[in-house]
Amino acid sequence: MGFKEYEIVYSKKFHTDLFEILDYLNGFSKTTAERYYELVNRKIDTLRMAPFGATYVRDERLRALGYRWIYIRNYCLFFIVHEEEQIVQIERIQYSRREMDLIL
Repeated sequence: MGFKEYEIVYSKKFHTDLFEILDYLNGFSKTTAERYYELVNRKIDTLRMAPFGATYVRDERLRALGYRWIYIRNYCLFFIVHEEEQIVQIERIQYSRREMDLIL
């Protein structure tokens, strides 16, 4: 019995969020932005094989919708696992101190 590999799909909001983060980090250092981009991609790659290792969000409404999250430095990556379709749907990446229930 082998491992299931999940397909990763991205929302438009995720791409917008990531671009804004990288633009912000690039203002400090291009190297910092590049390293953060690589880190985000490595973390997302881990979700291909083990998406259920991440915890559900605390907000009850979002948890009922299936939202999970992982912490990537000062940011939280939000996603939903569609087990039957074997898809991890990446929704948002936001600064960790924001009110998540207002943006998801």
